[in-house]
Amino acid sequence: MYKQKLWYISIGITVISLAVIMVGFVKAMNFAPVPATGTANSTPQNASTAANEPASSNHNLVHVLLMGDSIAKGTGDEKGKGIGGYLVDLLKSQTPKDIKVDNVAVDGYKIDDLDALLKSGKQDNMVSSADFLIISIGGSDLQEIQSLKDKEQTFQTKQDTHITELKEIVNKIRTLNKKTQIIVIGSYNPISLATTSDNITYLDTWNYNSQLVLSNDDKATFIPTYDMFKNNLNRFISSDKLNPNSTGYQTIAYLISKAVENTLGKP
Repeated sequence: MYKQKLWYISIGITVISLAVIMVGFVKAMNFAPVPATGTANSTPQNASTAANEPASSNHNLVHVLLMGDSIAKGTGDEKGKGIGGYLVDLLKSQTPKDIKVDNVAVDGYKIDDLDALLKSGKQDNMVSSADFLIISIGGSDLQEIQSLKDKEQTFQTKQDTHITELKEIVNKIRTLNKKTQIIVIGSYNPISLATTSDNITYLDTWNYNSQLVLSNDDKATFIPTYDMFKNNLNRFISSDKLNPNSTGYQTIAYLISKAVENTLGKP
């Protein structure tokens, strides 16, 4: 019964995603430095000028903070730039302000690690000054499920924990910084061979529910990456067969830059 429910959710997500992807992709093809077949674009939230005022005290500076796992860290990029490095180049064309990037991501981080880090207060100063807070989290949690026999029950438990802690993370960030744009990168399947329908359904459901959490915050954006990697895996995956390569990170950074361009002052 649970699998049937997941299957129906997956079909619905797929239909809606295809419509969004077709519109976003046509626009992205006109501007993307690394165009990708099936890449979904993300529409930035519309907010008032006052709400879009930078969170950092220095109004000539845009502060970008990356948190979470190996993807936020930039692991696998043969050029060593990661999302932050490419995003700086892209944002420079959108604003005359200086761009500062801080990265506190850790390889192998899970959602409970990030939740604990934020609760510890060790990064409060960085979070409170960030104009854009980019999070990649959940991939390590999903990997654990793949190796287990009782995937259905484990998935439900992991999913419930992920949603609960993602809400806590967003709430903690908002307590410290009401103006920052929270950007969460969706999960993808790094395996080139076809996986079971159950695994794909789990991944769809995971991304869908993560996006639902963010939908309650008008300054939060979800960046879907599933279709981007599905249709271009050999082009975007690194030699470790898990994280993005330079081209993959550059494309994710491009999607983020398009999502935040309306919140930056034009040169």
